[in-house]
Amino acid sequence: MSPCWVEYFTTIGLIVAVFLGYRICQGFYNIFNQFVLGRIFGPALDLKKLGKWAVVTGATDGIGLAYAKQLAKRGICIVFVSRSQEKLEHCAQEFAEKYGVETKTIVFDFSQPYDKYETVKKGLAGLEVGILVNNVGMGTTTIRLTETPDCDKKLNDLIHIQALSCAMMTHCVLHDMMERRKGVIVNVSSFTAYVPMPFMSIYPATKAFVDFFSRCMSKECETHGILFQCLLPHFVQTKMLLEDREPNLMRPSPDTFCKSAIGTLGRSERTFGYFPHFVLVSCLNFHTWFGSLNAAVWGPVCIRLFCRVVLRI
Repeated sequence: MSPCWVEYFTTIGLIVAVFLGYRICQGFYNIFNQFVLGRIFGPALDLKKLGKWAVVTGATDGIGLAYAKQLAKRGICIVFVSRSQEKLEHCAQEFAEKYGVETKTIVFDFSQPYDKYETVKKGLAGLEVGILVNNVGMGTTTIRLTETPDCDKKLNDLIHIQALSCAMMTHCVLHDMMERRKGVIVNVSSFTAYVPMPFMSIYPATKAFVDFFSRCMSKECETHGILFQCLLPHFVQTKMLLEDREPNLMRPSPDTFCKSAIGTLGRSERTFGYFPHFVLVSCLNFHTWFGSLNAAVWGPVCIRLFCRVVLRI
């Protein structure tokens, strides 16, 4: 092989190494921006300037309630949307007393079809909604399409609550946000959007819908001043887990998770929201980034060794 070909392949190896090195550095910067700067300085946006009100679905428990607390601490008025009137009234009263913000409640069962969302639209009429948090969801129960009793209803409820609700609630607030050219929509997905799960196929499929919907809408609305963010948490110690355990580092309380997650607003459009969850999913994908690191470090070396030892040049 002529020297020009050796230089050609060496150049290609160096280009690949530089590109992969850049991607690795970019990844480290994203981590620092989300989980260090976000933790210290909070969101990269002035949330109060987006609008007076934030709408949170599934807001009476778990991640929804914890996220609403983070917003209320920043002086944002909260619209609670959930199916339990008693829980809604309790949350509204607690927030008004503890955080001194205005509150509003909308009783709505998200298992209902699209034509029932007029209740939500009427409840939001006249409100300056700057933030929407699509959080409502169902537990991760096993559904076998050929064996699960009452499968039809469970499928209907799961798809309506976790997929249709995300699109319909976005539809309810998006027009006014676009007119004002500002707003944030946070869609709570799950790490299961990444991972096929036998016997739970519908749950991760709906979460994958939320993830992809968020990415599509982000591109669609980026010129209108509206930010979409998709949260992809791992396990958070909520009632959905059906296990009474103490929170820990890898399974945080909703308050711990949301304190971290809200700091990523304006810093990432797609995030795990919590650094230990990022580490956990990175370990699951270890072979991917380790392969990239190997290519970046050893690519040019291997090319040179091949030329010298095998081709003897």
